[in-house]
Amino acid sequence: MICGFKTFVEIEDFANERIDFFRKCLDLRHGIPSHDRLGGVFGIIDSAHFAECFEEWTSSLREAVGSDIVAFDGKSICGSFDVPKNKAPIHLMNVWSSENSICLAQMRCDVKGNEIISLEKLIGRLSLDECVVTADAMHCHKATTRQISEAKANYALGLKKNEIKMYSNCVDSFELKSSEIHTIKTSEKGHGRVEERIIDFLEVDGSDEKYDGWINFNGFVRITTNRTYRGKSSTETRYYITSLNDIKEASKAVRYHWQIENNLHWVLDNAFSEDKCRLRTKNAGENLAYIRKIALNLFSKDEKKISIKRKMLKALLNEAYLESILANL
Repeated sequence: MICGFKTFVEIEDFANERIDFFRKCLDLRHGIPSHDRLGGVFGIIDSAHFAECFEEWTSSLREAVGSDIVAFDGKSICGSFDVPKNKAPIHLMNVWSSENSICLAQMRCDVKGNEIISLEKLIGRLSLDECVVTADAMHCHKATTRQISEAKANYALGLKKNEIKMYSNCVDSFELKSSEIHTIKTSEKGHGRVEERIIDFLEVDGSDEKYDGWINFNGFVRITTNRTYRGKSSTETRYYITSLNDIKEASKAVRYHWQIENNLHWVLDNAFSEDKCRLRTKNAGENLAYIRKIALNLFSKDEKKISIKRKMLKALLNEAYLESILANL
């Protein structure tokens, strides 16, 4: 996977070509396993046990913990659907450490609605003390704020009309208390696009009875984004609730949440071709997703400032570089 081979057929071919390299650390008296054998083994590996091993390893990679912004978000492996059996694609809840630029965990939930259960289980398993947990509006519920607070973490959660009372309170509060709003403005230019953001923060008395059940709730965040690209302009407004009481910290948490889309999900599809993965037999698809994330985490620990695809090519061509990547295991 590190060298850019993503299917078991490709892995078998690569291993046969580099068998002397693999013999340095493996007993290969019977040669390289066939791609069918590789697929069969990955299908029967216990994914729950793989998760334990993966999370234990990623916890050892974390250099910053207390100040970490930990993003939770779901992703489907689109190519893993099974039309004859009427099975939806594999859907995974992924967890991203923004400060360490690594994937901390994944959990299979198959359908998007089960993300809420997955997030609850992962919060209970991961070390989140003094971290900031971020997630989209699907997870903006009283129970989630309680679970995050019990984990001794803060939160910044997307807010939409699925929580209509909280949403209405948020919108009304920004209109009625305009004099109490704290604001930060940012601007970015690049690739023909101009993007301006207005981040508004409104501190709230979470002890008010209308916020009963929203644990450790301290404020609303409103982000208005104005984009201009090739002469066309658009405006988008998003709302969040947070346990943070500082506009800079809240703004950073909301901004860093998008790393899970750009630095994890996009890279998995663009560099590792995850969406094209057709594996769906038993545990094979889920387990290979762990391998992709292991490779991505190892690349993240490499200090070379080049793209993942260039690192893959370098690892393929340069055995010493490949060994330096593997050394982080």
